[in-house]
Amino acid sequence: MKICHVITRMILGGAQENTLATVGGLAARGHDVTLVSGPAEEEQGALLDYATPAAGACNQVQIPQLVRSINPVRDMAAYHALARHFTEAHYDVIHTHSSKAGIIGRLAARRARAQGATVVHTIHGLAFDQYQPWVLNRIYIGLERWCARHCDKLISVCDAMTAAALAAGVGTPAQYCTIYSGMDVDAFRAAHAAGVALRARLQIADDTLVLLCISRLFPMKGIEDFIETVRAAQQAQPGRVMGILVGDGPLRATVEHQARAAGIQPQLILAGRVAPTDIPAWVAAADALVHASLREGLARTVVQSLAGGKPVFTYDVGGAREIVRQDVNGSLVPAGARAHLVQAVRRFVSDAAWRARVTDGAQRTDVTRFATARMVAALATLYADLRAG
Repeated sequence: MKICHVITRMILGGAQENTLATVGGLAARGHDVTLVSGPAEEEQGALLDYATPAAGACNQVQIPQLVRSINPVRDMAAYHALARHFTEAHYDVIHTHSSKAGIIGRLAARRARAQGATVVHTIHGLAFDQYQPWVLNRIYIGLERWCARHCDKLISVCDAMTAAALAAGVGTPAQYCTIYSGMDVDAFRAAHAAGVALRARLQIADDTLVLLCISRLFPMKGIEDFIETVRAAQQAQPGRVMGILVGDGPLRATVEHQARAAGIQPQLILAGRVAPTDIPAWVAAADALVHASLREGLARTVVQSLAGGKPVFTYDVGGAREIVRQDVNGSLVPAGARAHLVQAVRRFVSDAAWRARVTDGAQRTDVTRFATARMVAALATLYADLRAG
């Protein structure tokens, strides 16, 4: 099949890693695959700069006008550029990702769809939620409802996204299916030695408990909640707890200030931006993941940590409950309930028996449904079924 994937920007992020793994996997199966994206902002990190051979396995087209921020002039130019490209390229399948590219891309694909192309959209996360002004929610919900009419299939990265979208009147139940975001789960299972070496390089003692957060330093990611859990854990076990924050973004200076104010700066490592292929080592070097983001589909870092055998302490948002089991491989707490998150992490660092139990549960967690090969196979089958239909 001739397949086109469209995403707004190829920065370091979960939706982007999912898309890159998809196009690489489909190309490896012999399909003619094109990746269309807008420019990646330098401050967010360009994923293709760190890319595996998957990036070279497909054609790449950049639409300069396709940007994340709302800009009516550039958005209209991006729409016309995509519509022209779709019509001229004669794709069998056009698959859009993320809210912005999903809206513009599906509308731009209407003529191509009328000419026989199959149009698919993946929901990595919803643009509307309880944290936004109602006016914006009404606009986004209206656009998503409209675009769902110009789409043959809606793919969710977790069942929770399907439920939330249907509750908002987006699409019909028959349009949806869940295909979990794929990743190299074996790399996380096999990273123990790399984690030991990383701890040695960072001069972290063997008996130190390391709390890890992997996130862009961006609003709604809950970085301040992570800092508070590290502070509280250090109070519970003085001299035995460290925090590691992997990621970068516009809030870095704010995070540094918060760490100083909390008195944990000497025990907090700001690792900055790292290559996706290095993430398994950072997970292996830690003892647990603390994920305090308030807006997610199903965070890849949650799955990756469990793939590495590390328990997860997270807010119950998006699809977290589809992989994290309370008191089995970590803890789920109500969204924004910082005190509950702190309490769970304090228990982890203070109660050795419970720590051993949830660590064992994390190591036993089945993550095979998140393997890249499984995701790519599911997508290829879906495309073929839709084309046959």
